[in-house]
Amino acid sequence: MIANDAARSLNLSNTVAVGVYEVLRQWGYPALRTEGHLTQY
Repeated sequence: MIANDAARSLNLSNTVAVGVYEVLRQWGYPALRTEGHLTQY
């Protein structure tokens, strides 16, 4: 483990971002389907 508080903060923010994305994906948030480069797949 890195003994740096900034690394822990970065891990926490990444975890929150993944969690929010997953909730929005499961709820069918429409902007997730219309934005981005891989919307045709």
